[in-house]
Amino acid sequence: MEHKSLERIEQRYNKAVDNFGSDYNSFHEGYAILLEEVDELWEQIKKKDQCLEGIQSELLDVATVVFKLFNTIDREEAGEIISRMLPHIKEGSRKMVATQPTHPICPAEALDFGGKDNE
Repeated sequence: MEHKSLERIEQRYNKAVDNFGSDYNSFHEGYAILLEEVDELWEQIKKKDQCLEGIQSELLDVATVVFKLFNTIDREEAGEIISRMLPHIKEGSRKMVATQPTHPICPAEALDFGGKDNE
């Protein structure tokens, strides 16, 4: 893949993240948006007088959706890791205190939700 193509995908992706966030609320939402973008690409391709700029623009949109879906997977995996850790965590007040060794991806101090300790 040409370096210029990757730069264009990254620019489009960064713009989408600024406007709409880095991931989707669900895989269902991401899939629906992907279908919409693929339909828009197909409309550009079916045109009698194809416009390469229009096709390229839609391809960038499809690539952006795919990257955002990968971010959604990353978020879901992080949620699963935290869920697996929860049985090993007890509430010592409003601050979460780990009772097991610190996990390298989610250290116990990352689970402090900003509450004050009750003394």
